[in-house]
Amino acid sequence: MGAGRITLTLPICGEESGLRNVDSNSDLLIEAGRWINLQREERKCRFCTQGVVEDEAHALLDCGAYVHERRAMFDHIREFYGWET
Repeated sequence: MGAGRITLTLPICGEESGLRNVDSNSDLLIEAGRWINLQREERKCRFCTQGVVEDEAHALLDCGAYVHERRAMFDHIREFYGWET
């Protein structure tokens, strides 16, 4: 694990993007939608049916499409810091 960086593997547009940081350089609609003039409320998550904006917090903490990746990420965090479940 890099110096304090946590990454999550997110499939973007049906392709595995590899380990990447979810940040302002991402393909999430919260950012990508800016470049095609989508209003913020129109940038809905393409990977789940919750009807919420596809942003970093949603992808990391809430999106149903990333349940397994999220579990692995939090398992890794717990292991790294020695936290017990």
